[in-house]
Amino acid sequence: MKAQIYNGRISDSKDNFPIDSSIGILAFAMNLALGLRRIFGFKKMFSEIQFKYKFKKVLYITIYWVIFRIAQDCYDLMVLSNYPIVDVNSHYLLLMMTNVLATFLGGIIGGSIIIFYIEKIWRTKSLGYAMTVMSIFFTLVIFPVVAISEMVYQMGVQDLPFYHHAVLEDALRYFLSPDFRKNYLIWWLISIATIVILQVNDKYGPGVLMDLIFGIYHKPKSEERIFMFLDLRSSTSTAEQLGEEAYFNYIHDFFIDTTDAILETKGEIYQYVGDEVIVSWKMKNGIEKANPLRCFFSIKKAIENKKDYYLNEYNHIPGFKAGIHSGKVTTGEIGIVKKDITFTGDVLNTTSRIQNKCNEFGLDLLISNELLRMLPLGKSMISENIGEISLRGKESKVSLSTVKMLEGNLI
Repeated sequence: MKAQIYNGRISDSKDNFPIDSSIGILAFAMNLALGLRRIFGFKKMFSEIQFKYKFKKVLYITIYWVIFRIAQDCYDLMVLSNYPIVDVNSHYLLLMMTNVLATFLGGIIGGSIIIFYIEKIWRTKSLGYAMTVMSIFFTLVIFPVVAISEMVYQMGVQDLPFYHHAVLEDALRYFLSPDFRKNYLIWWLISIATIVILQVNDKYGPGVLMDLIFGIYHKPKSEERIFMFLDLRSSTSTAEQLGEEAYFNYIHDFFIDTTDAILETKGEIYQYVGDEVIVSWKMKNGIEKANPLRCFFSIKKAIENKKDYYLNEYNHIPGFKAGIHSGKVTTGEIGIVKKDITFTGDVLNTTSRIQNKCNEFGLDLLISNELLRMLPLGKSMISENIGEISLRGKESKVSLSTVKMLEGNLI
């Protein structure tokens, strides 16, 4: 008689599956994920845009972990099939389903811990400290998650309720098996790898890491892009008033407060240069809803909403100016020791020169008419033509306008 072995578990019972229990657990996990903002007070800690962006990361983590779990189970199935003493029957499908359930729960809970808590730690502490904290949370999460999935598995195999002593004993026995120790090590490594990958992704910006991995820009390619150069006003005098450390914190806070608007309008942070942030849009994303202009006015609104904070902390409310333009750039990967994706093209110099003209005209925003004609201003914004202006380093003049948000309109 062949023993029926499933990843270290032994069974000879009937083939039943508690569908209602599985659906209930999956529904619980989804409700838990969707209710995180309310349950843990994230509404006070994160704006709606930040929460959506972070929860999207949680979903990506969950999806990738589930895919890895399925691949791991398929590999185990192929290995077990090569042993004549092992009878791999339909119980293995039940095992795979409970494993996926455990990974889904682990992805939602563990991913939320990584994104909503561990991310904050590695920005102020060392990576080693973040890994240590992650290891503690990992251990606290894996035991209840595995216990749930193992009990569901044993309920299906033995056709018994979850509180039956046989189900509980077999679930406990699994925690003492070599298979559990193997999975504990594998998924601990995956959790640590997830932290490292996320930190690298934060370094390059959303989406850029995948472009580097897949070699999208190994060969330079031309594309149309929109750029916004956004610069703080009166930087020198503000730095003198605040001092070096306080001024650094001032800039840091300002950049944080620009992030929501950039994410909401599908922008990509290209570079931070001193007290300036350079934002880029693919043409399709930029033209949609006049996103570069919405981004600028959303940042103004965000700073206005936090003016009391800036006055209390720095006795100064950030003022800024921006130049917006579009054109063709060559995009490619550069560097050997430190890789990055960079843009080259006249549009970058032109956008910088446009921004420099803001002081001359006493305006916070200037945009090239070439780009403005492509943007749907709708009824919320109005443009004012400035005229053809000579820019330093350019022979031909550039036609510029400013744009204002009409009173009473929301971004």
